[in-house]
Amino acid sequence: MPRKARDDFEGYWYHVMIRGQRKNPLFFSPTDKKYFLATLNELLNKYDVLLGAYALMNNHVHLLLFRRKDSLYKFMHRLNTKYAQHFNKVYKTVGYVFQGRFKSKIILNEGYLITVIEYIHNNPYKAGIVKKGEIYRYSSEAFYLNSKSSVKMARIKGINGNSSNQSLEEISHDNFIGNEEDYKNIDKRVRDNSKAKYIEKRNGKDIINIYDSLTGFSKHDLDEIRSSKRGKTVVMKRHELVQKLYEYNYSLSEIARFINKAPSTIFKIVDKYNGGK
Repeated sequence: MPRKARDDFEGYWYHVMIRGQRKNPLFFSPTDKKYFLATLNELLNKYDVLLGAYALMNNHVHLLLFRRKDSLYKFMHRLNTKYAQHFNKVYKTVGYVFQGRFKSKIILNEGYLITVIEYIHNNPYKAGIVKKGEIYRYSSEAFYLNSKSSVKMARIKGINGNSSNQSLEEISHDNFIGNEEDYKNIDKRVRDNSKAKYIEKRNGKDIINIYDSLTGFSKHDLDEIRSSKRGKTVVMKRHELVQKLYEYNYSLSEIARFINKAPSTIFKIVDKYNGGK
């Protein structure tokens, strides 16, 4: 059950993508896209995360994000939760809006960064949403052409020479991994810390012992949590465990299997404790 944690290192660029459940549309109207961008802008002003590029497609979204103090997980979880609540309310639906967790790729070098920006901006043309020569209003292309943007953007040194409301003059080659070997080294170093030990292979160890180490719960606590007991203390512990596992990037279905509860129950717990953050 334990999975490799996603890359979430401070001080690096990431290409992030989110997709509609079963590739279904995320946006049915310009109002939906405007709401998503307004929410994105709100969170950019709240979290220590910067936006370098974006494009809203019909059933998926591309974002180029610079991760500073706040983790990508927290930022993206809040963005997805707020938009899912809007979507379900407007279209009177229930359940998942997004297909699994967001996908992210760390930017290895400046050449890759430029390629990602071009790729993001080319998406609407490749999909035939707009014709070549037109500017797609729901991407950051206009910002790179004339500095116009309804969303708080970050200027990337050497790539966008226009002025903006946020400067990234400090970004240099030192802020890229560099190459595959450098990536392996930083990846190994980060994952050697005690907080990330849960991603190691089990090698036959009892799964209870892994979760004991990960969450701080005793085997007795875990046995109670995974049982059908409904006492107030047990329920509180169960909710705490769900939150911890979710913060460690386990999917709702994985948590549900471990807790012996329905995925819908896990969703309600996660939504309850993260809806206002």
